[in-house]
Amino acid sequence: MPGGFLLGSPDHVNEQPKFADFVARAVGACFGGATPSADEAARKDLVLRGSGIPESFLATDLFFASVGLGELLHRRTGGRHPWSNVGVDYRPPALSSAEADALNAGVPRAKEQAAGRPVPAALLRAARAPTPRC
Repeated sequence: MPGGFLLGSPDHVNEQPKFADFVARAVGACFGGATPSADEAARKDLVLRGSGIPESFLATDLFFASVGLGELLHRRTGGRHPWSNVGVDYRPPALSSAEADALNAGVPRAKEQAAGRPVPAALLRAARAPTPRC
């Protein structure tokens, strides 16, 4: 359905991600469940310190990063990136210099392309933030 919502209707936009959805499964696979391994716990700690978001918001943030930005990119701008993080140096205050260097070395970079339609500034700011990759 051209121009339609990825979630089916605007009524679903404010729903919290469900445990069995693809975001919750990815969060569990990346950061472990109730008893994470040492690597999973360290990865989660790094993401929380690097992003500055509370643990209770992690699944919601990743839901927006995957579904919300997917909606923006594929449906609203015709597949053209309306933002860029080329040249952005991420220096979260909770990370050591070595951790920030490793973050910057591993962040995928996207160059801005001609946007299909104007995009709200708040979405552009959020799009520049790094998201965890497992």
